Amino acid sequence: MSHITIVGNAPLAKDLSLFVNSSDIVVRFNWPATWAGNSGTRFDIWVIANGRGGRKFVEQQTFIDAAFKHLPGQIWFPRALGLHKSIPLNPLYGGALGVDPESEDVAREILSANELPQPYLHFNESFYSRCIRSLYDNDCPHCYIQMPSAGFMATQYVLENMPDDRLSLIGFGFEGWAGHPWELERSKIKSLANQGVLELIDP
Repeated sequence: MSHITIVGNAPLAKDLSLFVNSSDIVVRFNWPATWAGNSGTRFDIWVIANGRGGRKFVEQQTFIDAAFKHLPGQIWFPRALGLHKSIPLNPLYGGALGVDPESEDVAREILSANELPQPYLHFNESFYSRCIRSLYDNDCPHCYIQMPSAGFMATQYVLENMPDDRLSLIGFGFEGWAGHPWELERSKIKSLANQGVLELIDP
């Protein structure tokens, strides 16, 4: 059984570098704020936002000189095209305005602009829909939906595809861009932790 640790970008109050570095697989996000600090240096899978918000990584070439950029063996892109064609997205984040926040996929541009050679994986629409169903009641088809965060989707992906491995989460503050359903995600993750499905370590 492998030990997988997913490291969020919330500040860590204690030094967990030995814990993280001893893991078999370490997942980090975007610019990994605690890398080489309290969360150690191991870095195997890189989850990079590739929707409209990820365009800043292209325009600013955010990772071009990053010391960690060649460490991960694989990159995960959490957004896929056409995700919200039949989903009532919260109007504050595009739905009622006729704007599809996922109509832009800048994954290839991110790779090219930052000279990233790693193989990559796109999470697909079917997986994204399952993430949404895990957060929202199936009997609420007309509720406005907020997009799951990359951290939540990465957690769900590991649980689906590596179910026999030990999973630990650190640096999850459940806050950030207002378009994500943080309280629902906090409740779901804590429920999974209480069931023993994963280990949630407070930042």
